[in-house]
Amino acid sequence: MIVLVVVFATIFKEIHAFMLHSGAQSGLLQRPLASLRRSRGRPDSAGLFMVISTADFKPGVTIELDGSPMKVVEFNIQKMGRGGSFVRTKLRNMLTGTTIDHSFRGGEKVEEAMIEKVPLLYSYDTPDGLVFQNTETWEDCTVSRKQLTDAIPYLKDGMEVTVMMWKDQVVDVALPATVSFEVTETGIAADRAAASRKPATLETGLTVNVPAYVNTGDVVEVNTQTGEFVKRV
Repeated sequence: MIVLVVVFATIFKEIHAFMLHSGAQSGLLQRPLASLRRSRGRPDSAGLFMVISTADFKPGVTIELDGSPMKVVEFNIQKMGRGGSFVRTKLRNMLTGTTIDHSFRGGEKVEEAMIEKVPLLYSYDTPDGLVFQNTETWEDCTVSRKQLTDAIPYLKDGMEVTVMMWKDQVVDVALPATVSFEVTETGIAADRAAASRKPATLETGLTVNVPAYVNTGDVVEVNTQTGEFVKRV
């Protein structure tokens, strides 16, 4: 009986050692856990970038096209005969700020732009661009106005924003959903009805239509996506 136990133990050890050796050679035992947790897309054969399908497109998705990071602004799926389709998109170049129209085949694979999100504080405006500060290192970085055209009217000193970086370049900024501003000037309402609107200039120079009851010196909340008045604070 003792001899049989020893024999089985020896066989088990040899099988276990063989499995460890095979797993190490195939890389399965050394594969990082993070590589198994990708929510969408898949790496290329070298593992250098992520590939997604046009089925993953939605406003805000970032892809690389002709060596530049592009953000999907709009997309529309067009059906064709025999089950085919193509996807018409409006893309914004995140480096230059220009917008282009581009069509893809339905299901076409494209490279996803790997965007890093970094929380920064907006400091001030200069002739060279907008200055942001890293709250951990206290280092400043200057971003061209052309890259942040849509965000400029909503930026206030000391505002915390999420800056998007692509290959160590700042390419975009994510603003809070709403921001409060002081009204510096108001226009004249079209009529005296309670629901009438009038133009108002805010502290950053942004102009929005506000209810007739809003006056100079009031603080109002504005939707940063639509530029519309939300409420008086």
